[in-house]
Amino acid sequence: MGRDLMRRGNTFTSEKAYIQRVKTKTPRFEYIGGTIKDDYLYIMCRDCGSMFKRTKQSFRPSESGHIICQHCNSILDDIKKREHIKERTALLEEKREKRCEKKLAEHKRICKYCGKEFLSGRNQYTYCSADCRNRYKNRLHELNRRIKIKANIRDSGISIEKLIKRDGCKCWLCGKDVDKTDYCVRHDGTFVAGPNYPSIEHVVALSNGGQHSWNNVKLAHVYCNTLKSNKLVTEEENGQLKLFC
Repeated sequence: MGRDLMRRGNTFTSEKAYIQRVKTKTPRFEYIGGTIKDDYLYIMCRDCGSMFKRTKQSFRPSESGHIICQHCNSILDDIKKREHIKERTALLEEKREKRCEKKLAEHKRICKYCGKEFLSGRNQYTYCSADCRNRYKNRLHELNRRIKIKANIRDSGISIEKLIKRDGCKCWLCGKDVDKTDYCVRHDGTFVAGPNYPSIEHVVALSNGGQHSWNNVKLAHVYCNTLKSNKLVTEEENGQLKLFC
């Protein structure tokens, strides 16, 4: 080593060796002022141009700490904080999107009638609208009706006139005579039957599995037939008829 770089212990032997040590240890900084006899040295950052002072202890041979610019360091810290905040925000946004997608997937339903995908909210609806619900129920009712019709024996020869010939003009529910003239026709051509007009009454209703055959039909008033509906009728010992649900 040169004579100027010679040192005794931790003390440099010359001013030139001390300044050379400062320049060697701080390549990113430019030496401004200060001697070996001063308490502080003044250096300037080559990146940002800020000038600050450091103690002589920072440039001693035994000191191995890396000298950095406080201004540059604060800028780097701000950049790291902003990047951390940005990463954290992106992560939270991704988690929020996943939660929203999960909720949407939980509330997505397919309409039972039209097959359209819709959001049911908290209530787990089966249909996308009331119209689809009503159409589905009507369609199901019609299918059930057709199945019952196919399952039952239907005699197309049954008529009110033939029932009157077979059973007479008596209503089998109340025992009174039926009146074929108890009707009216509206101005638009609609036929409206009165309460005493004759009708075909099924002893066992079609909705309960009864058949449209001669042994299951009787003559009855329209009013009596409406009251009976699909109920069962039994005859007591005194000949009185009784309705059962």
